[in-house]
Amino acid sequence: MADFPEGFLWGSSTAAHQVEGSNVNNDWWAWEHTDGSTAVEPSGDAIDQYHRYREDFELLAGLGQNAHRLSLEWSRIEPASGEWSSAALGHYRRVLECLAENGLTAFVTLHHFTNPRWFAERGGWLAADAVERFARYCERVASELGGLMPWTCTINEPQIVALFGYREGMHPPGHSDEGEWRRVTRTLIEAHRVAAPLFERAGICLQLPAFEAGDPRPAEMVEPYLEDLPGEFAGVQYYTLMREPPGALVVTENGIATGDDSKRVDYLESHLGAVKRALDEGIDVRGYLYWSSFDNFEWAEGYRPTFGLVGIERDRGLRRVVRPRAEAFGRVARSNELSALRAV
Repeated sequence: MADFPEGFLWGSSTAAHQVEGSNVNNDWWAWEHTDGSTAVEPSGDAIDQYHRYREDFELLAGLGQNAHRLSLEWSRIEPASGEWSSAALGHYRRVLECLAENGLTAFVTLHHFTNPRWFAERGGWLAADAVERFARYCERVASELGGLMPWTCTINEPQIVALFGYREGMHPPGHSDEGEWRRVTRTLIEAHRVAAPLFERAGICLQLPAFEAGDPRPAEMVEPYLEDLPGEFAGVQYYTLMREPPGALVVTENGIATGDDSKRVDYLESHLGAVKRALDEGIDVRGYLYWSSFDNFEWAEGYRPTFGLVGIERDRGLRRVVRPRAEAFGRVARSNELSALRAV
């Protein structure tokens, strides 16, 4: 019997701001160009996937993947409050159609760290009507694109949005306020509650770290997100140890930044082994999406971390370079056998 069930979803993940390039109308672009911010460099052209998505999806499908996670860029779809870009919606329709044409099941994230500038300037997630504004965006996406979105993640890592943006000051808006952190946590949970019913199969993508005993952070970073949140699945994102939420799971992010392929294969073997053990224990795991498909813009850390199954030669016109670990991962995806990872 195979290690992983028939129909298991194998793929990798990206986010719009990290790969598209030239997302000039969001708060992260502004943060990258603000003196004294934590960003070590601007995102610029990223890997230009806004224009190269077809070749990229063909490449990933050719590597044996059958699923792909990406995000929509809110600031492109709603560039000014209440103004909708038919061109951007048309672009994302073509992107999602292209995924299907290549046999890649779409996992679509509605909010992956970035806000439109107009939303940020009104107070971002602290604004009294933040949930209402996010819901309006989600309603438009559901109406225009929902039929092409078999899996939908409402908000990516809301704990990190709240913690890094409003308590630690590491991400925009760069605040360090305990009260704001807690308030934004509750706002993001409510934003998920409003958005999830709009889509056929929706969930939320969470980091659920396993904290040390006595650490006060679980009260705000874990527990509120495990209390009867609506949705059909939980997207689990982890890079070391994690807690497992109840219900159906998809590993929507898991990866390692290294230039040493042997370390990457060791990492994959360890973590895919953990997924197999979870399945053997009866946990409902539907898929595994590696982070990331390509080397990309890693937020405040810039382009130095190399998580990608596919490398990017930035000094050679953003040339894509398939790394050996991508082929190894593809062998597992095609066979559902963990041993295929080290097959020659």
